[in-house]
Amino acid sequence: MNENTTDKKTINENEENAALMDAAEAVIESDAAQPTAPIIDTEVASTPEVGTEGQATADDLQDAQDAPAELTSPSLAEDMPTSEAKAEADTTAEVKPPRRRSKTAIVCGCICFLFFCCCAVLCCSMLVGNHSNENGGKTVIYKNDTWTNPGQEHASNALVNAVAKASPSVVAITTESVSYTVYGDYVSEGAGSGVIFTEDGYIITNHHVISGATNIQVTLENGDVHKATLIGTDSQTDLAVIKIDVKGLKPTTLAAPDSVMVGQTVLAIGNPLGTLSNTVTNGIVSSLARQLTVGEAKMTLLQHNAAVSPGNSGGGLFNVNGELIGIVNAKSSGEGVEGIGFAIPLQTINTVVPELIENGYVTGRPQLGITAYEILSYQTIYSVPTEIRRAYEGIQRPGIYINTDDAVQYAKDSDKLQMGDYLSAIDDQLIDEFVDISLYLAEKKAGQTVKLTVYRYDASNGKTAQINVSIVLTEKK
Repeated sequence: MNENTTDKKTINENEENAALMDAAEAVIESDAAQPTAPIIDTEVASTPEVGTEGQATADDLQDAQDAPAELTSPSLAEDMPTSEAKAEADTTAEVKPPRRRSKTAIVCGCICFLFFCCCAVLCCSMLVGNHSNENGGKTVIYKNDTWTNPGQEHASNALVNAVAKASPSVVAITTESVSYTVYGDYVSEGAGSGVIFTEDGYIITNHHVISGATNIQVTLENGDVHKATLIGTDSQTDLAVIKIDVKGLKPTTLAAPDSVMVGQTVLAIGNPLGTLSNTVTNGIVSSLARQLTVGEAKMTLLQHNAAVSPGNSGGGLFNVNGELIGIVNAKSSGEGVEGIGFAIPLQTINTVVPELIENGYVTGRPQLGITAYEILSYQTIYSVPTEIRRAYEGIQRPGIYINTDDAVQYAKDSDKLQMGDYLSAIDDQLIDEFVDISLYLAEKKAGQTVKLTVYRYDASNGKTAQINVSIVLTEKK
């Protein structure tokens, strides 16, 4: 009976030990399923150490259950490194699992990216739409990114069109004139500009461009050169008309006289310096009616600030429609003077040019009927006839010396003029230069009588006498 009791006790103890072993194995398997703990050695205990009889004690199993994450082998625990070694092993052997991105963050990032793409597409479509409107509804794939003011671009195109219309009607003029001196004949050259007035070869220019010329040549815009003849000239308005024997020319278009306004854009086209034909400069109208004395006449001129140079005289001043509004004839020069040019206005052109073409002169203009030399210094006496030089040496006064009186109409019982007479005054108005004569006669009419005061030198006795001569003004032709 004791044996049975002992056997039963042994069986019960074996069953209890087996149950404890099963529980220990379950704990170890549960520990293995936990996240990997920091590794501090290359060997990891897998099972607790068994007793001498091949079975684990209850205390050992309880210790293993209470500390599943600790090393349960007593033998390995004895070999466990110190805290300093453990810390050093942690810094070198610690391996952390990779972090996983949140699904919410990924979704938000995708939404933001799609929103940015939509905004970019919308902006591009708006730009393409604007370019399409600027180009007649056509989509522009590429366009220069330099912004241009549409108004400025339109104005630029208007000037280009104006030049294309006006330039073919502007010509270059070259002249030759002969001066007679005691040393022989001297040929001088000059240059200017002109504007084609009719398709059959009538050309407007300045009086001072062709005055005294013995040879006149015209160069068209295409380079063709033609000999010109003088049709008529008017020193009072500084206008002249010449003609070339060519048909089919492109004449200028005249603007309406009342269309010219201060501030409007103008183009000057001419032959500056006599070598730069059909040069274009631009400016604005500065004044409509400047009263000036130019050369030998008082004039009412159009003021502008387009750049002009010697050789521009006789060229055209045009508006932005390519229509003629004036004939360039003068500029103010001198130190510190810039941008002051003048042109003969349309009112004068419309009055004078038809008369020059029809008559060769402006009807009703008075003249004295004399020819004379203007001697302003002693050096100029060598280019005048001997009789006049002797008179000047005797009178010793600069001024106007009479050459001939072939066209003079004398009043009844008046004394006559002689070669070498020095013209001192007209109706007691002192005369020093040719311009003084022109300015005075501009207020007179043909048929009126004027009194000339002259000094006459008598070489036989070396005396100078004052003489009054009355003459009737004749029509200048």
